Amino acid sequence: MRKKLFAILSIIAAVFTLSCSDTNFNPYDTHQEKFVMNCILHPDSSFQIVTLNRSYMVNNFDPFSSTEDTFVKGALVRLWNGNNEVVVLRDTTLTRTSGDPYNKPHRVYYTKNFKPKTATNILLEALLPNGKRLTSSTYMVKQPMNIEPLDSMRFYPKEGLGYAGAVWTTDQRNAVFATKATILYSRQGMYGDKVQRVSIPAYINKVNGSVVKYYPQPTNLNYWQIDSSAINYTLRSISEGDPAKDKYLVYSMIFEVSILDNNLSLYYNATSRGKDLYSVVIDETDYSCINGGFGVFGTYAKYSVVMTFDQLFLYKLGYKSGTY
Repeated sequence: MRKKLFAILSIIAAVFTLSCSDTNFNPYDTHQEKFVMNCILHPDSSFQIVTLNRSYMVNNFDPFSSTEDTFVKGALVRLWNGNNEVVVLRDTTLTRTSGDPYNKPHRVYYTKNFKPKTATNILLEALLPNGKRLTSSTYMVKQPMNIEPLDSMRFYPKEGLGYAGAVWTTDQRNAVFATKATILYSRQGMYGDKVQRVSIPAYINKVNGSVVKYYPQPTNLNYWQIDSSAINYTLRSISEGDPAKDKYLVYSMIFEVSILDNNLSLYYNATSRGKDLYSVVIDETDYSCINGGFGVFGTYAKYSVVMTFDQLFLYKLGYKSGTY
């Protein structure tokens, strides 16, 4: 869990550490220290982390040439759920990924006792040792969206349709959605008979005889569909090389859709819009929702649609239908 949270926040932290200055910033001018705070609250976990760093100067044009630890230690970092619930975060260290140019452990603030609530103002505050105060707030409505299977498909496959997916509605303007589809299955006599999950790519392509999988990117669209070729490929891949396909129980296909709150949606729309959904702007803008500094603070809500596989369809693949 910690590695996953660290990976997400590291991407955002890198953007703001490199772009937390005015557009006419000269790397050889007098350095004006600024502070970057990032936090993405996960709604299905009480473990949350906050990164808190300061800007830095290098003597060349490569910002990654620095190995200086930019962590701001000794800060008082707090999270509020409304006016009544408050937690104080502690500092800890996370292991850096292989090849990271910084040779010191990655230091963050964390709590194991905070789960964001809907229909509640959520506040993040950091009081720095120098007296500076960084704050931000976010809000997620109680029922931010409604989700249904695309074309009322409850079973896969549906005759006449070469895809499956989900469609949803929301009152949030310019919302951004993150999507994921998984197949649940188990193999008798393997994995301790525990249910396994395999992700379904958005689509697949053959390049020089090899299958290349493309996974979904965040989107502003209010629907998402996966071509049957990607679903069927994933189904076959779970038993690839195993002749005992009748040992496999396939349970269901789950479409997950996460709606980003206003802060995260604005950040994505400001920094990741190119010619299409798969393009990224190179000269990132200085979008920030942190008062007194730079960075991003936000949360999201996760919804899902469960789709059952047709038993005869699974039988033709050599699988059995399971109940989970």
